[in-house]
Amino acid sequence: MEESIFQKDKMAKLGKQMKRRGVSHIYFVHGTWAGNSPFGMIARLPGIPLAVKHELERIVKEQVDETLGDLGNYTKSYVNMFKESIGSDISCPPPFQWGSGNYHSARVRGAIRLIKKLAKDINNPSGNERILLMGHSHAGQLFALLTTFLGDEEMSRLETSEGISTVEELVNVVGLDKEVYKDIAQLKEDIKKIDRVYLDIVTFGTPPRYKWGKTKIKGVETNYRLLHVINHRYETVSIFGLLNTRDGDYVQQWGVGGTDTDIFDKEKNSELEKILGEEQYYISIKSLFGDTRHIPDRNYGKPLLIDYADEGGDLKETLLGHGAYTRKEKMLFNTQLIADEFYKD
Repeated sequence: MEESIFQKDKMAKLGKQMKRRGVSHIYFVHGTWAGNSPFGMIARLPGIPLAVKHELERIVKEQVDETLGDLGNYTKSYVNMFKESIGSDISCPPPFQWGSGNYHSARVRGAIRLIKKLAKDINNPSGNERILLMGHSHAGQLFALLTTFLGDEEMSRLETSEGISTVEELVNVVGLDKEVYKDIAQLKEDIKKIDRVYLDIVTFGTPPRYKWGKTKIKGVETNYRLLHVINHRYETVSIFGLLNTRDGDYVQQWGVGGTDTDIFDKEKNSELEKILGEEQYYISIKSLFGDTRHIPDRNYGKPLLIDYADEGGDLKETLLGHGAYTRKEKMLFNTQLIADEFYKD
């Protein structure tokens, strides 16, 4: 009990620190398989009424949360505990939900839904308003897409854009969910709203996949900064340490280009990959038996290799080293880490 009170006191101090630095909202976004339609089957049901769709998604997410808890998953109880602990007037909405399928179109649709959520919540931004985005696993790809879309907006604002934008290219392939946006113009307006605030983005265990938007365009700073946190212990990551999670996060190392699982629409997935560009890493024989940790391009964010002390755990209790970041007992550690990087007084 005393330790719990002690940690809550520390969290409250960090909450005040973040508030002083202009943080108005904090969002938590889950990764692959932890959402409300992991295999995309619900959206593929023909003629399904919207109310039935929502109910099915609710049931699926409820079962996912019951199965995973806080292992590689952000739950409502996690966010409620976080909100209560920081004790400030920073808004902490319930965990953002997206389908969570392990393929491009699911991530593009997830990014578009995230834009809708952010724009709705920050409709009247102040000059120094900051939004903190925390994403586990492939949630980082949603953030990467978001920064790419913001980069499109910057180029347009500077009147240096040529041809069709990335967001338009992607929407032309995946289409728009009319429940979210009626047309591309509405989506672009919301991107403009988000472009008026500062984004502090933290990824936990995100495999390097998509390119991030430029931090500078024609010498002008864009509105986001980026931190990548990776569970890591040894110089190389080898399959021979898999059983006891010896090397840290194996999913982060291996969930790279070539691992998508969309078996229903390979043609669309292939078309999206051409637009998104060549991914940064691919699984190879070398990486399976021992390769240096795959980390994002240092031109786009700061990578932090952190030992989350889950070595020795079996695959189920550690989720191959991928589940440590979202554990409630790591909440203070993660918050302190973010505050030290982004919000020093």
